[in-house]
Amino acid sequence: MVRPTARIAPAVLALSSVLAASCGPAAAPPLTEARRAAISDSVRQMAAGLAARISARGYRAVPAVMDSAPGYVWAYNGFLPFTSFDSMAAWARSAPEPAEGGEVFAWDTVRVEAIAPGMAHFAAGYSETAADSAGRPRTERGVITGVVVHRSDGWKFVNAHTSTLPAPADPAAIRQTRRTR
Repeated sequence: MVRPTARIAPAVLALSSVLAASCGPAAAPPLTEARRAAISDSVRQMAAGLAARISARGYRAVPAVMDSAPGYVWAYNGFLPFTSFDSMAAWARSAPEPAEGGEVFAWDTVRVEAIAPGMAHFAAGYSETAADSAGRPRTERGVITGVVVHRSDGWKFVNAHTSTLPAPADPAAIRQTRRTR
């Protein structure tokens, strides 16, 4: 004789599996316009703080807003010099501290687009002015794009790409080129 519990057990197991599968993680709240604006404002605050810290400490300030989770990558001018948080952090630690008042990092434009709760796309133009070896101010301009996620300690770039714009042409070299044509 087959015991009743032997027939019920497979049915209970099947029902449990169906219920467990239907009880996935709670859906994230929708991104309302107010929530999108709040994410954008929060990421902009992180970016403003980063600009101030780079002006004060140089690139040593960068690791604080980069994600140390696996998968981090930062591309630069078409290369992948930083394929991990550790490689970027080592580079940042080796960067010289800027002279007092000798570096100014500023965002020229900032665009933030919320992707999901706790995640946004960041795109910005920047300028960085520092003294060259002769003590003259030299400005480098570029763009940075990346994805930022909100962690327990704030917004972090999980990936980024920075490209520098070419320096403006030397007027004397342009005149010389025109004379030789």
